Amino acid sequence: MLRTARWALLVLLAALTGEVAAGRSWEYTTASEIFGPRAIGDDVVFVESGEAGTRIVRLNAGTGRPVWSYAIEPGRRLLRLPTVDGQKIYLYSAAIENERDDGSAIETRLVTLDGGSGQVASSLSLPTRDLVVHSPFVANGRLYFATVPRDDNFYEPSRHPPGSFVACELASGRIVWKTALPLRQARATDLQNLTLGSRSVNPWIARPTEMTADESRLYLGYPNGRLFGLDLRTGAIAWQFRTRDRFLVSPVLQDGVLYFGSQDWNFYAVRAATGTLAWSAATGADVGHSAPLFDRDQIIVSSGEYQLLPISSIVMFSNPEANDYADHSTNSILALDLASGKIRWRHDGASVSYGPLLRNQRVVIFDARGLRTELDPDRGTVLREQALNMLLRGVTPVTGNRLVLQTSNIAFFRRGTHFRDLVTDGDVRDRLLGSEE
Repeated sequence: MLRTARWALLVLLAALTGEVAAGRSWEYTTASEIFGPRAIGDDVVFVESGEAGTRIVRLNAGTGRPVWSYAIEPGRRLLRLPTVDGQKIYLYSAAIENERDDGSAIETRLVTLDGGSGQVASSLSLPTRDLVVHSPFVANGRLYFATVPRDDNFYEPSRHPPGSFVACELASGRIVWKTALPLRQARATDLQNLTLGSRSVNPWIARPTEMTADESRLYLGYPNGRLFGLDLRTGAIAWQFRTRDRFLVSPVLQDGVLYFGSQDWNFYAVRAATGTLAWSAATGADVGHSAPLFDRDQIIVSSGEYQLLPISSIVMFSNPEANDYADHSTNSILALDLASGKIRWRHDGASVSYGPLLRNQRVVIFDARGLRTELDPDRGTVLREQALNMLLRGVTPVTGNRLVLQTSNIAFFRRGTHFRDLVTDGDVRDRLLGSEE
C-alpha cells in the first residue's frame, strides 16, 4: 500500500555547535508540501501547499502551534515566495484566465497580511497581465516588480514582446515609471509556471528570488542571466551585467558590492556603482542556491550539481511516469577571499547543504541526508559531525538558540526512480524523524 508523503517542521532546543540533543521541542506534521520557512519575530512563517489548497502559516516557534493561517482563494495561485518585512507579509495571488492557453493573461494581486493576526491589511491589483518574476519588493510606499510576457512563442526569443520593470504606488496602483526590456533569453526553463497551486506544485517557488536596493538604485537579477541596476526615481537602466546562464537566488548587497551566483558555474562580485566586475570565481558547479555567509575577509558559498525536488506527491500520484527527475546529488562549501575571489578552501560533500551558518567561530552546515557538520572557518577542515537521522529540506535559525528543521519522508530521487518505489508502509514517525534513543 502506498503511503501519502509527509512533510514536517520541528524544532531542536540545542546550540548550533556541540551535540544536537535527541529530544525535540515540538513537531508540526502535514501531508502538504512545505516551502520557504522564514523567521518572523520569534516565530516562523511558511507556505503549505497540497491537495487541500495553498496557505500561509505562522507557527509559534516555542510551541509549534499555529498562530494563524491564510488560505489562497480557490481558483487563484500563489506566485513566488512571500516577502517578510518586519511584521508585514507581502504575497502575490494570481489568477490565470485560461489555464490551457500558454499565452493567457494573468491577473495578479499584491496581498499584504498583518504578521500578527494573518488578516488582510490591503490588496492591490497590479497594472500588468504579464508574469511577475520576483517575490514582492516594497520600499518608500512603492511596489517594484519585473515582468516577462507569457505567450506561445516562449522558446522563440526573437518574437517576444519586451518584458518590463515597473514601479507603482502601493496605495493606489498608479504607475510611477515603466521601463521596457527586450527579452534575450539565455535559458527559458525558470520562467514557466512560476505559480504554486493546489494541483500544480512547482519547484521554483522554493527559490527565493528577490530584489535589493540602496538609497538610489534598485538591483535585480533577470531570468535571461543579467543583473540590472535601475534608478529608483526614474526607472532608467543605469547598467546591466551579463552572465552566461540564469540566476539562482537574489543578489546580496554589502559595502557597495553585489554578490550572487549563476548557473554558469561562477560566483560573482559586481560593483554596485558601475556594474563592473570586481571578481568572479569558477566553482565547477551551480552556485548560489543558498545565501552566502560573510565571515571577516571572506565569503562562504555553497556550490553543487542540483536538481531541486521538482515533483510533489500530487503530481507523482497523477502521473507515475513522470520520473525524469533527480534530487540533490553533490555539494561543496567554498571560502572565497572577499577582495579577490580566490578560493581559500573547499569542503566537498555528498548532498546539498543548508546554511552555511556561523556560530562560535565555526561554520555549521546541514545536509539533506541529515548530517550536521562543523568546519574550521580558516581551513575548512571538519571539526565535528553528527547524524540527525532525518531527511532535511531546509534549516531556519530562530530566536532562543533554536533551529526549525524542515523534513520529509520522501527519499532521494534518482533518474528512473518512481515515487511509488520510495514511499512505503511503516511508522511515519520513524521514517520521518528517526527512532528515539
